[in-house]
Formats: sequence, C-alpha cells, structure tokens
Amino acid sequence: MGAFITALGGLWIGLVKARSDAQAAKGSRMDALEARVDKMQADLGDEREKRRSVEVDNHRLRMALVTAVKHLEQLMRWADGGAKPPRPDDIDLDEIKSLLKA
Repeated sequence: MGAFITALGGLWIGLVKARSDAQAAKGSRMDALEARVDKMQADLGDEREKRRSVEVDNHRLRMALVTAVKHLEQLMRWADGGAKPPRPDDIDLDEIKSLLKA
C-alpha cells in the first residue's frame, strides 16, 4: 500500500511538472512572438517613414518638371513669335532649383 501511494504521488508530481513545463514553453513562445511582432512594427514604421520621404521627393521632382515645362513652353511661344524683345521675364529658375535641392 505504501508503494502504491508513493507511485501515485510520483505520478502526480510528474503530471504537475509536465503541465508546468508546457506552460513555461507556451510562455517562451509567446515572448518570442511578442518580440517578433514588436520588431515587425518597428520595421513597418521605418518603411512608412522611407515611403513618405520618397513620396515627398517624387512630388517635388514632379513640380520641378511641371514648372520647367511651363517655362519651356513660354520660351517656345516667344521664339515662335519671332523672339522679339522683351523675352519672357517671369521665368524663375530659382523656383526649380529650390524644388530640386529640398
């Protein structure tokens, strides 16, 4: 009878330990998963920042191109009209340069 109680106690302790180990393993996996999610969120934030920067650069380059084409069209109309003085003086290359430098 004593051996039976000892065996039953050993079995009980083994089950409790196995359950505890399973919970610890789940906790470790959850911690690892949370760390991966945190890293992915940080990477996503970095990617969003890069994307915004590229979109701003793209917009500025587009505006510079539109402005340059507008000035070129004015010069072409002036040249087609015989290039009589005065030449178009509302052409501001500094505007284009500032868009490209930013």
